[in-house]
Parts: sequence; C-alpha cells; structure tokens
Amino acid sequence: VVLVNAIAAALRTDLVKRLDPADADERLGTASLSVLAGHDEGNRLEARLFDLVHALGEAERLDESLIRSALDEGEASLLAEVLGRTAGISFQPAWEHLTGAGGLALLLRMSGASRTLAGEVIARLAEVVAADPESEISAFDSLSEQDVDSARKWLRLDPAYRSAIETLASGHGQRTL
Repeated sequence: VVLVNAIAAALRTDLVKRLDPADADERLGTASLSVLAGHDEGNRLEARLFDLVHALGEAERLDESLIRSALDEGEASLLAEVLGRTAGISFQPAWEHLTGAGGLALLLRMSGASRTLAGEVIARLAEVVAADPESEISAFDSLSEQDVDSARKWLRLDPAYRSAIETLASGHGQRTL
C-alpha cells in the first residue's frame, strides 16, 4: 500500500503539468485503488516465508542446519522467520533483532541456538548489522533464562500495546498531545 501510493505521488509531479491537480489526484487515486484491489496479502514475502517455515516446522526440519543454510545463502528474511519461529515470536521483532545492533544475541538465545551456532551467526552478521562480535557473544553468554523469557513475553504482546507503553514511558506518564 505504501509503495503503490509512493509511486502514485511520484507520478503526480509530471501529471499535474498536463492536467488540473484535482484531475491528476483523482486519476492517480483511482489507479492506485485498482492496483491494490488486485493485491493478494497472502502472496507477500512474509506470508510465503511463514507458510514455508510452518511446513518445515511440521516436518521437524527447523534445526541448526537450516539456519546455517539460510545464513550461507544470504537469505536474511528466511533466517529471521526461522529464528523467530524457534524463538516463539513473530517475524517483525525477529527481523528487528536480527538486523539491529544489540539484539542478535537475544534473538539467538530466544531461539535456543547453541553457542557454536550463535558464534557463527554473530561472526558472519556482525559487520552487516554493525554489531561488535565480542559484545554480542558476551551478551549471548550473560543472558539469563529469566531475561530471555521476559523478553520473549514482551515481544509476544501486541505491537500496538507495546508501542503505547513505550510512548507513555518516554513521556513519563504525561500526555504528549
């Protein structure tokens, strides 16, 4: 939806040179709705990855060799989905922990990765995600089961609820509007 509307907005600049802005907006809006009407949400990458990883889980194939294969092939989205599934969290927080500095160790601990696998993943991804490998493996080693369980419970909450809590915390409980 965002991409279709961004493209329509970009096309608007040229179209208003030939048409009245209201006519251009009407045409682009109608065209955007037409494109979006044919969009199948079940055909998104995340939905396809979910289906694939679910099937692999049903076949009991979510193991360290699959994680290594995804890592070797550079399949970051598949890696995030597999780690998220084994961690018991959804794709989005798994992706954020995989690609954001400081979250990789926690994701690997939540997923139950062995220290050997964690070291491989951290070493291979550290430069890409701007993480310090020594800090990440140290974090992996130092996380307690209580910390891991607490993070997993937090990440299982509805994202809108987590966002609201974070917004209130940043405003020290004061209204921001």
